Amino acid sequence: MIHKLLKDKRGGVDQYVSAVIAMLTLLALFVMISAGMKAMNAYNTLNDFGNELAVTVGNEGRCSGERVSTRYNELVSATGITPNVEYTAEYVDSEARTVQYGDTITLRLSMQTSISALKISIPISLSITKSVTSQQYWK
Repeated sequence: MIHKLLKDKRGGVDQYVSAVIAMLTLLALFVMISAGMKAMNAYNTLNDFGNELAVTVGNEGRCSGERVSTRYNELVSATGITPNVEYTAEYVDSEARTVQYGDTITLRLSMQTSISALKISIPISLSITKSVTSQQYWK
């Protein structure tokens, strides 16, 4: 019977195989897009986290302190992510990590996440670099 279907000249099997291949292709495309959207969401969340933290660091004119720590913890609570933050600046006081008015503070935020679909998980690293100008004058 299968031999008869394969020899049939009406094209029914060809159409069936083509339709199955098209549906599988669309399913694979959907899975890849949904996994990619999750990664883009994580990247956008990290970007927003960096923007908010950069504003606080710039206004404070320092890379540490109670207000910077509090804002970091608020952002962790609001977003659900815990990125590593590295600060680069020319410090007026390296212990207090204060930066003079008008000098640049660079924040580098990084985190590990994964792209996952169909029980397959691929780890990826996301990183964002933000620059802000200190708004505090230190004597």
